[in-house]
Amino acid sequence: MKAPKIQSTKKVVPMIYAYTTPEVARHDGWTKIGQTEQDVETRIRQQTQTADIAYHIEWKGVAIFDDGSGDRFTDKDFHAYLRASGVEQEEGKNNEWFHVTGKRSKAMFDTFRALHPLLAIIAPSLSAQMVQSLVTMAEEGGWLPIFPCWNSYTAAMIGDHCSSIIADAYVKGIKGPDYATAYRFMRQNAFDAPTTEQYTDGMGRRALQSYLHYGFIPLEDHVADAFHTHEQTSRTLEYAYDDFCVAQLARHFGTEADLRALLERSQNWRHVINPATGWADGRHADGSWENNTDLTHRKQYITEGATCHYTWFVPHDVPALIQAMGGPRRFEQKLDSMFTQHLYWHGNEPCHQIAYLYNYVGRPDKTRQWVHHILDTEYADTPGGLSGNDDAGQMSAWYIFSAIGFYPVCPGTPSYQLGAPVFRRVTLNLENGQRFVIKKRRWPKKNGSRFTLLHSDILCGGKLIIR
Repeated sequence: MKAPKIQSTKKVVPMIYAYTTPEVARHDGWTKIGQTEQDVETRIRQQTQTADIAYHIEWKGVAIFDDGSGDRFTDKDFHAYLRASGVEQEEGKNNEWFHVTGKRSKAMFDTFRALHPLLAIIAPSLSAQMVQSLVTMAEEGGWLPIFPCWNSYTAAMIGDHCSSIIADAYVKGIKGPDYATAYRFMRQNAFDAPTTEQYTDGMGRRALQSYLHYGFIPLEDHVADAFHTHEQTSRTLEYAYDDFCVAQLARHFGTEADLRALLERSQNWRHVINPATGWADGRHADGSWENNTDLTHRKQYITEGATCHYTWFVPHDVPALIQAMGGPRRFEQKLDSMFTQHLYWHGNEPCHQIAYLYNYVGRPDKTRQWVHHILDTEYADTPGGLSGNDDAGQMSAWYIFSAIGFYPVCPGTPSYQLGAPVFRRVTLNLENGQRFVIKKRRWPKKNGSRFTLLHSDILCGGKLIIR
């Protein structure tokens, strides 16, 4: 019997918002977006698909052939693009330092992890616009932003993840941004302190002077003038990774001294992993440890979570982290505890790479097991289908990557860790005209030897068959 046709009921709704007045938003809703009601109806017809048994979707460069997960996937793909917003100056108005059209990432503490790496694959031209917009913001405002919101600087979250976003685009060969200028401002964020007024306005790294002096941020530095005060251990881990990212551009645009300093600082994560426990811990200015044994409750020195969540955030040096946590066997046992003891918290982005870390100790079967568990239990195409909010597309980008079979554990490097796709076949239709096809023939019965996919492999096109 022939399978019934599937008729889409999805609607296309143009959205625009303004940072100035409601009148601007209403005006822009029809003039800037350039769509009439007829235009919208045309787009609905274009995006309405019918199918037989295999549900076929083509959306933003990704075509999926599947027997049931398509709705959930396209919902996540839509959300991943929702906050890649354009900002334009209203004609005749002066928006202080921001005078150009640009693509702005707003929640970089979240989106550097998977959203921007996703754009680097399926929409590199958009990625280039977003990177250049950050550079332009630095040229006009004097500093690269930490967490740009509401068309201004803020210190709403920790880290310095402009550096990750720019480095990821650079190492993946995305053309267009002014990387030389970008490095000048990345270096400024990493080495220089802003004026008191600038710092209060959200410019520059929080607690940078302590970080440079001690090699970590001690508990005695309460990190004033930040929306998130304290959180010293998490900041140290994030800054060590950010320094690694700045170093990727320093190789070409910086001095040899810059490169050495940044690579040395990228090892500062070691200063907040307590060797007695193998877990992240608070540390005092005299070098003594908090010696915390409560891994599951919030601590002031951890951002939005517990030490069991943040210890794993050393994406640029996982082999060394394995040794610091007690070696491969102990590392695997601690990973197991995150899932078997229900410690894993998918709603908190620093956890997002954890399931893929099994690959580093030769257990990709456990990566596949727990990634698919997360896909099945943490996402639903219903109201409230996320554990928390989508955080500007990061939660959805994690789903997209994991559903198609790989994930960027360390943005700022041109590689991905393999999982296993939930679809029989995924086709990435790339901007360069190539097509990269991922096929799942069957669940692997034994662990293979290749756990890494290179960005260059994707760009060249071809097929990846996961057996």
